[in-house]
Amino acid sequence: MNSPVGKPPVAADLIFLDRVNFSTVSQAVISCLNTNNINFNDVWAFVTDSASYMKKAYNTILHGLFPNASHVTCLAHLLQLVLEVFPDKFEELNRMCALVKRVFCQSPKRRLELRAFMMQQGLSPLMPVFAVQTRWGSWIKAVQYLEENIDILQGFIPTLPPTSKAVRDLGVLLEGNGKLLKVQASFIVEHSTDILATLTKLEETSTPTAASIFSQLEDLSMLFDYGRTADAEDWRPKTREQLKELNEDERYTCSELFKQAMAECSTKLQAVIERHPCTELFKVLPIFDPAKVSGLKPDIKDYVQVVPALRNVSTEEWHRYIRMDKSDAGEVSAVEWWAAREDRLPTLAPLAALYLHLPTTSVDVERLFSHYSALLTEHRRSLTEENVKMMLIAKFNTRD
Repeated sequence: MNSPVGKPPVAADLIFLDRVNFSTVSQAVISCLNTNNINFNDVWAFVTDSASYMKKAYNTILHGLFPNASHVTCLAHLLQLVLEVFPDKFEELNRMCALVKRVFCQSPKRRLELRAFMMQQGLSPLMPVFAVQTRWGSWIKAVQYLEENIDILQGFIPTLPPTSKAVRDLGVLLEGNGKLLKVQASFIVEHSTDILATLTKLEETSTPTAASIFSQLEDLSMLFDYGRTADAEDWRPKTREQLKELNEDERYTCSELFKQAMAECSTKLQAVIERHPCTELFKVLPIFDPAKVSGLKPDIKDYVQVVPALRNVSTEEWHRYIRMDKSDAGEVSAVEWWAAREDRLPTLAPLAALYLHLPTTSVDVERLFSHYSALLTEHRRSLTEENVKMMLIAKFNTRD
């Protein structure tokens, strides 16, 4: 991907690898840059997933070739790993999600019957939402639907003919554990709101997130860490109210399960923060957000180790930035603020624009690959690798 500052990225090349390891990945990256005449000094980010061969490719080969680059492992992928704690811990709720999908996904007739049932109740006929393994946050959205409509399902499922095992199993589950499942669903929806919002923001790659992502991760970490020792009265409002409807044993069991889930989320998120190769960089990048920056160090050398490109900024220009009036910074975006001062900060302003737009996810690459399945249909049997490459690049680069 080639990503001009402030503009949508473009696909520069697509390379098929017979073997995937750190060596072949490194060779592919270097080949792509050479083919497109991109100077190695102009590479600012090597954005990948967290695969070990990607880390090795950067640490052993690419890091030495790209003096200004940082290795960014996709934070959207990593936050999704944190979200996976919930289906793992809430097994019965996860089973209910799977059963609802089996009952309705491949049955238009049942969906029509559910629609009619909801309309008879004077309700808006919202159809079930299904978890999709390749879609980030989709399990939480499926749980949100169940939390809002579990009472409807409890009334509707018994009206279906019990010919399907999935229908029978779902009916038994709703009848025996409906109240507990609703409390658990409320807990998950309320306490995953923040991480889901962060994940959604990361997917909106048009909005710069590099300067704010560390504070967001810290906030999430504090939320989950607090949940380790929370009591029944400490949860968010809807969860707290629904817990009161349970008996003492059920309330205790649910609270203990909630604390275990929050503890595991906390542990996973802390591992993400500690192991991410750009953690120190993300800590420092708020220096480029004039609306939030405070207490800037007067010696620019204090930042050079983490942000090597700052070595090109003079001490005089750095001091000019420190002393500059920033009272209007909250009225415009950081990008706009720097653009308006490029004449006064000729070296620092372009650097700020680059780092503010530093990618934090590989979402755009995922979107490129999402076109792949649409391209390979049963009617296309003679496509060469070159055909596939050119068609995918053309489709991605001409998107709206």
